[in-house]
Amino acid sequence: TWEELHLYCYRVAGTVGLMSMPIFGTADKFTAEDAKEPALSLGVAFQITNILRDVGEDAVNRGRVYLPRDDMAKFGVTEEQILNQQMDDNYKRLMQYEIARARKYYAR
Repeated sequence: TWEELHLYCYRVAGTVGLMSMPIFGTADKFTAEDAKEPALSLGVAFQITNILRDVGEDAVNRGRVYLPRDDMAKFGVTEEQILNQQMDDNYKRLMQYEIARARKYYAR
Protein backbone atom coordinates (compact mmCIF):
# COMPACT_ATOMS: atom_id res chain seq x y z
CA THR A 1 0.00 0.00 0.00
CA TRP A 2 0.99 3.63 -0.23
CA GLU A 3 1.13 3.80 3.56
CA GLU A 4 3.67 0.96 3.65
CA LEU A 5 5.77 2.52 0.89
CA HIS A 6 5.65 5.90 2.59
CA LEU A 7 6.82 4.37 5.87
CA TYR A 8 9.67 2.64 4.04
CA CYS A 9 10.64 5.93 2.34
CA TYR A 10 10.50 7.75 5.66
CA ARG A 11 12.73 5.16 7.33
CA VAL A 12 15.38 4.93 4.63
CA ALA A 13 15.46 8.51 3.34
CA GLY A 14 13.33 10.84 5.44
CA THR A 15 15.58 10.22 8.39
CA VAL A 16 18.60 11.04 6.20
CA GLY A 17 16.99 14.40 5.51
CA LEU A 18 16.71 14.99 9.25
CA MET A 19 20.31 13.94 9.85
CA SER A 20 21.46 16.31 7.09
CA MET A 21 19.92 19.36 8.74
CA PRO A 22 22.89 20.16 10.99
CA ILE A 23 25.19 19.96 7.97
CA PHE A 24 23.15 22.15 5.64
CA GLY A 25 21.61 24.40 8.26
CA THR A 26 18.47 26.44 7.73
CA ALA A 27 17.70 29.60 5.83
CA ASP A 28 17.60 32.88 7.71
CA LYS A 29 14.50 33.35 9.87
CA PHE A 30 13.81 29.60 9.96
CA THR A 31 14.44 27.35 12.92
CA ALA A 32 15.46 23.71 12.92
CA GLU A 33 11.89 22.94 13.95
CA ASP A 34 10.60 24.81 10.88
CA ALA A 35 12.92 22.78 8.66
CA LYS A 36 12.00 19.31 9.95
CA GLU A 37 8.94 18.73 7.77
CA PRO A 38 10.62 19.98 4.56
CA ALA A 39 13.69 17.85 5.32
CA LEU A 40 11.53 14.76 5.83
CA SER A 41 9.52 15.49 2.69
CA LEU A 42 12.63 15.95 0.60
CA GLY A 43 14.03 12.62 1.79
CA VAL A 44 10.75 10.88 0.95
CA ALA A 45 10.67 12.59 -2.47
CA PHE A 46 14.21 11.39 -3.20
CA GLN A 47 13.35 7.81 -2.25
CA ILE A 48 10.14 7.75 -4.30
CA THR A 49 12.20 9.05 -7.23
CA ASN A 50 14.78 6.30 -6.71
CA ILE A 51 12.07 3.66 -6.67
CA LEU A 52 10.46 5.02 -9.83
CA ARG A 53 13.81 5.29 -11.57
CA ASP A 54 14.64 1.68 -10.74
CA VAL A 55 11.31 -0.06 -11.48
CA GLY A 56 12.73 -1.89 -14.50
CA GLU A 57 16.05 -2.75 -12.90
CA ASP A 58 14.40 -4.01 -9.72
CA ALA A 59 12.02 -6.16 -11.77
CA VAL A 60 14.67 -7.67 -14.05
CA ASN A 61 17.61 -8.03 -11.66
CA ARG A 62 15.85 -8.63 -8.36
CA GLY A 63 12.42 -9.92 -9.31
CA ARG A 64 10.87 -7.23 -7.10
CA VAL A 65 8.25 -4.54 -7.53
CA TYR A 66 8.18 -1.75 -4.94
CA LEU A 67 5.14 0.10 -6.30
CA PRO A 68 2.05 0.03 -4.08
CA ARG A 69 -0.16 -2.87 -5.08
CA ASP A 70 -3.31 -0.85 -4.42
CA ASP A 71 -2.10 1.79 -6.89
CA MET A 72 -1.22 -0.90 -9.41
CA ALA A 73 -4.72 -2.38 -9.10
CA LYS A 74 -6.28 1.07 -9.45
CA PHE A 75 -4.59 1.43 -12.84
CA GLY A 76 -5.00 -2.19 -13.95
CA VAL A 77 -1.30 -3.04 -13.77
CA THR A 78 -0.11 -6.41 -12.47
CA GLU A 79 3.16 -7.38 -10.84
CA GLU A 80 3.66 -9.97 -13.59
CA GLN A 81 3.30 -7.25 -16.21
CA ILE A 82 6.04 -5.21 -14.56
CA LEU A 83 8.29 -8.23 -14.06
CA ASN A 84 7.88 -9.03 -17.76
CA GLN A 85 8.44 -5.37 -18.73
CA GLN A 86 5.10 -5.04 -20.49
CA MET A 87 4.52 -1.31 -20.49
CA ASP A 88 1.15 -0.27 -21.81
CA ASP A 89 -0.98 2.85 -21.36
CA ASN A 90 -2.15 1.66 -17.93
CA TYR A 91 1.48 1.35 -16.82
CA LYS A 92 2.22 4.84 -18.13
CA ARG A 93 -0.75 6.28 -16.23
CA LEU A 94 0.40 4.50 -13.06
CA MET A 95 3.88 5.97 -13.41
CA GLN A 96 2.47 9.44 -14.08
CA TYR A 97 0.41 9.11 -10.90
CA GLU A 98 3.47 8.08 -8.86
CA ILE A 99 5.57 10.87 -10.39
CA ALA A 100 2.89 13.40 -9.42
CA ARG A 101 2.98 12.00 -5.90
CA ALA A 102 6.75 12.48 -5.72
CA ARG A 103 6.42 16.04 -7.03
CA LYS A 104 4.05 16.86 -4.18
CA TYR A 105 6.78 15.89 -1.73
CA TYR A 106 9.36 18.01 -3.57
CA ALA A 107 6.98 20.98 -3.36
CA ARG A 108 6.58 20.83 0.42
